[in-house]
Amino acid sequence: MAQLFIQAQKFTLAGSGVTATATSIELSSFNMPNGDAIVSADLGTTNYGTLEPGTSREEIISFTGITSTTLTGVTRGLDFASPYTTIAGNKKAHAGGTVFVLTNNPQVYQDFASVSNDEVVTGDWTFPAAKPPKLSSYAAPVDDEDLSAKKFVVDTATGTTSINRITVAGNAGETVVAGEFVYQKLSDGEWYKTDASAASTCENVLLGIAQGVGTDGVAIAGGVLIRGTDSNQAGLTANTDYFLSDTAGDIATTAGTVEVEVGFSHPTDATKFIFSSRFDKFLTEDQQDALAGSSGTPSATNKFITADDVKAAATASKIPRADASNKIAEGYLNITDVNAATLTDGSDADSLHTHGAFGTTSKMVGAGEATTVKTYWNFTLPYLISTNVPSGDFWTAVGATQTSTISAIRHTASADAVNSLITTYGIFTDETVAGANSYIQFDQTKKVIVEFGLACLASDGSEQMGWGLANTVAPFSDFDDTTVDAACFTTDTAGKLYAHTSNAGVASTETEITGITLTNYNTFRIEFDPGVDVKFYVNGTLKDTATTNLPDGAADIKFGFGSGGNTNNVYPFFITEPAFSVEK
Repeated sequence: MAQLFIQAQKFTLAGSGVTATATSIELSSFNMPNGDAIVSADLGTTNYGTLEPGTSREEIISFTGITSTTLTGVTRGLDFASPYTTIAGNKKAHAGGTVFVLTNNPQVYQDFASVSNDEVVTGDWTFPAAKPPKLSSYAAPVDDEDLSAKKFVVDTATGTTSINRITVAGNAGETVVAGEFVYQKLSDGEWYKTDASAASTCENVLLGIAQGVGTDGVAIAGGVLIRGTDSNQAGLTANTDYFLSDTAGDIATTAGTVEVEVGFSHPTDATKFIFSSRFDKFLTEDQQDALAGSSGTPSATNKFITADDVKAAATASKIPRADASNKIAEGYLNITDVNAATLTDGSDADSLHTHGAFGTTSKMVGAGEATTVKTYWNFTLPYLISTNVPSGDFWTAVGATQTSTISAIRHTASADAVNSLITTYGIFTDETVAGANSYIQFDQTKKVIVEFGLACLASDGSEQMGWGLANTVAPFSDFDDTTVDAACFTTDTAGKLYAHTSNAGVASTETEITGITLTNYNTFRIEFDPGVDVKFYVNGTLKDTATTNLPDGAADIKFGFGSGGNTNNVYPFFITEPAFSVEK
């Protein structure tokens, strides 16, 4: 705002004067002492005056224009103290003939620069060449807006100055904001947010910190900081190392999926971060960790292995490798240890193999256990059912015919009705666990495992079926039966396969098993651990671990299978002899 000043005398209001809200004031005359008319060019952009000076009705005004003897652009009732703005109570009406003077009110001095005040200079200040502005003592510029002293310029030109940040111009490849960590994609040269869950965005690429907002294909405001102090962070923990985060564009005090350390936080300012970029050909943190080795620390006496350290021919102090025929050369590995002799006759090799079929610690062929090693009775149940060995002797058949082979049986329903085949008695007699001449029951503590192959040769998926461990055949024709203790596989009328457990008279649990084609031959396995769980496997894969509604009654554990009917005569079973392991 330009300011010009003149010497003037007292003036008076013309006519009847002005109201308290008038924004133009007409004077009787508006001339300089020599009679020349005062015009806008004689004064500044904004000018000040006082109505009725020296009285209780004194009022400060400002005006911005002059038309003949009329002041225009008038602002009324200016305050007598800072901030010098309009006060409604200071606006007053003034009669014709009232005195008006151009004055050096406080508002005039507010526009002057003071050596003791912080000032914003809006005009151009020109200094003579012999008297340029100078600092009281040397200080290097800190903020982008700081003036640079001659020493700083010289030091920069000669390479002796200290620079705390380096930024480069660049376009964003996606929307970014100030403070986000970015990397430059070589394919288009644009900057994208880092993501420690993807190595291509953070390892062996040029990293930076966006200094402002950027959108796809548009320059990032303030550029990208590639080294130095960033002031666009928030809430950092002081003096702490930071890593790129799995959250796009962010950092964290712990490493992301890919470990990339990018610097550390300022010791006192939670908004500042000391950033050190990295680029191609640097060892990653993961590679550096690997260099520590698996035995000892690398040193002059503990060196890394190189290609020269391996040989296909026997050589002292070399590591053997396969020759052209993919074999280690004969005689390359020599066993000289004294224990080797005992291995040749088995006298000291119990840990390598077992002896005898019936030894105290022997393991006979059977279903075994998938995890924990224990001692078991192992056996299979042959399908002994024929004219000479009728139903009820060993197996009880209902509503079906059976055709036996040496290790399997074909079971076909005689009519569209409930049909089944189940062991007549419990699967195992062991007086040490069940009492003399008694069968193992669901309420005992010994683990029971059974594995067998089964195919429903031509199922249309409309009958309920079942196979496995149960006290009666009830769950084989009712997939969610709750009347008997059972741990078996069942199917519903929609052809869905389930892992079924039931606690007689209480409730049952069915967990659907998917991805199994029942018309194929599949291997089914049930591991019953009383009071703990029942594991159901199909084709060697654990499909369910049941822990609710486990069978626990004083009921014999039997094995069988069956269905609720035989719609369209398409439900023959083909099932192998079941192999059992019963914990000793």
